[in-house]
Amino acid sequence: MNYLSPMLKRTVALIMVLLFGIITFTNLAFPVTAASFSGESTGKYLNGDTPKSGSSAKNIKKVQITGNSVNIRKGAGTSYSRVSTVKKGTKYDYLGKKKDSSGRIWYQLKLNSKTKGWVSSKYSKIITVKVTVTKTTKSTVSTASSSHAPTTSSSQTTTTSSSQASTTSSLQATITSSSQASTTSSSQTSTTSSSQTSTTSSSQAPTTSSSQVSTTSSSQAPTTSSSQAPTTSSSQISTTSSSKVSTTSTTKPTTPASTKTVEVTANSAIIRSGCGISYTKLGTAKKGTVYKYLGQKTDTSSTIWYKILYTTNKVGWISKKDSVIVNIGNTSPKTAKSVVNSVAKKYGAVGVQVAVIKNGVVTNTYEYGYATKKNNIMTSNHKIRVASLSKVVVGMNAMKMQEEGIININTNISAYWGAKTYKKVTLRQLLSHTSYLKSNSYISSRAGTMKQLKSSYSFKPSAGWSYNNYGLGVAGSTLEVASKRTLNSYAQEKFFAPLGIDASFTSGNIKNKKLLATLYYSNDSVARSLSGSKNIKQTKAGGNTASFAGGLTISAKDLAKLTAILANDGVYNGKRYLSANSVKLMETSQCNAYSRGHSFQQCLPLRYQTNIYGQKKMYYHLGIAYGTLAYLGYNPDTKNGVVIITTGASQSYDSRGIWRVCAEIAQYMYNN
Repeated sequence: MNYLSPMLKRTVALIMVLLFGIITFTNLAFPVTAASFSGESTGKYLNGDTPKSGSSAKNIKKVQITGNSVNIRKGAGTSYSRVSTVKKGTKYDYLGKKKDSSGRIWYQLKLNSKTKGWVSSKYSKIITVKVTVTKTTKSTVSTASSSHAPTTSSSQTTTTSSSQASTTSSLQATITSSSQASTTSSSQTSTTSSSQTSTTSSSQAPTTSSSQVSTTSSSQAPTTSSSQAPTTSSSQISTTSSSKVSTTSTTKPTTPASTKTVEVTANSAIIRSGCGISYTKLGTAKKGTVYKYLGQKTDTSSTIWYKILYTTNKVGWISKKDSVIVNIGNTSPKTAKSVVNSVAKKYGAVGVQVAVIKNGVVTNTYEYGYATKKNNIMTSNHKIRVASLSKVVVGMNAMKMQEEGIININTNISAYWGAKTYKKVTLRQLLSHTSYLKSNSYISSRAGTMKQLKSSYSFKPSAGWSYNNYGLGVAGSTLEVASKRTLNSYAQEKFFAPLGIDASFTSGNIKNKKLLATLYYSNDSVARSLSGSKNIKQTKAGGNTASFAGGLTISAKDLAKLTAILANDGVYNGKRYLSANSVKLMETSQCNAYSRGHSFQQCLPLRYQTNIYGQKKMYYHLGIAYGTLAYLGYNPDTKNGVVIITTGASQSYDSRGIWRVCAEIAQYMYNN
């Protein structure tokens, strides 16, 4: 153009500017629509790809909880440890099913992104949920508003692509995908006095050009042309999408799931929408209900409130006065297992069962060795004769009968036997080892025992504490004659069946006899064989006196459920089995006692010591017979406890009068 006149040059330049303005105006006035941005209509697409979109419905299976407060376990069976407790009505992804050793079906479910678990079909069901799935691939080029076409002198167009590569020229175009950056508002246009036109949404994320062309690719580092030096235009368009504004990833790192839960301790606790009594009431929760812990705050009155996951999608708050924090999983199963193994080996045990009670619920079980040597590995389901731990269960049945008006522990037992005893004997005396009775031989008939109770030869000149197995046997038989049924039958109805327990005061009446364990002495010789255990059967009511001082045959896991009832004031998993007053009566001291070098408080028939194994309080009982060394105990304040049953271990005891093999395991469990 050197040969053209200056005027002609100016004319040609003006025409070129006008043509450029027309082209730009056309692009702004007739952009790709918002529908194109979401892949719902055709238009220009990056890389020549067209989006594939559409929706379809499919049915998926969910596990719905039907019980009020249901344990989720690590495996398909009650022998597995608890990973969580969930509320009625909650739904989880269904992963499969399996039968346990008793034939019951268990469903595997997904609690959250990291945790799976199993729930019994007894407390859940499979439901089908219809889900709509929408698929969209490849994003379109998006430009300015579909309803307003702003005009400018410097013509900036903002578009965005999922592959961003950056080069620079005289005109800026920013290309963005639907997941990345700012497009347009369909309604807002403002014109300023400085000839600046700005189209923005409520999200206010403007992008500005200064005579640059900028495209960006994720695979290419930014490069700049020689004409990069930015100069700001006097007429500038800034466009932003109210629904698609995001130039950087806002994904937060995953936070590990909380290991804490909050359990309701009040009979009825109010759940509120915020931290304080001024907040809206969301609902109420019963004692024993467990929620996931999310945090805590203190209100204006200095009361601590716990933030909880109230439902699957709703947060709530509960006062510390009505609840307690429980640390789930503090006892590492691997560490606890190694302690059980090392202690069992140290004292030469053939078989060991351990069950842990945490906050009134059985949470973990551990096993070691053999149920029958070289033949049958010990499991949490094997049944072992627990010796004098049986007395505690006799006491629980006595309390239940008193609640029902069948007996009164302060009444002379002659009222139930139908004949006068030589001296007054009450169930309170029998359960606390303080009666006039001597340690007589058992008679396996009602008439034979009654004859003993009428004879002067069966009584001491004075009453007082003296550990008496025969007296507990008479207590059990008294319960039978008073209720006119065997104690096995009564216990089955009131405790065993509702708790899913297979247990009996006579080992031959165990339902699954394949789970009976052989009893061993500390020299590994057989103390009671399987055939011997199977032959011990109950007789008519009143004739089973020999069974109640030590004949209960049960697993540590199931005995821990019964112990947890006492630890939790008569309640297990939300169901009441004994009144709080009955539990308090069992825990009431009757006298001071002394055994194996240490004193304790004798209760009914529990024992009580303070400041033992890191616990300020402990109610407990011991057992020894036919090679079995056993312990059950709990702290009523923490509602934590331990049940331990061993066979074949050496019979040494510690300074508290408790078997060392049990004491060392119990101490670890309480402290961890």
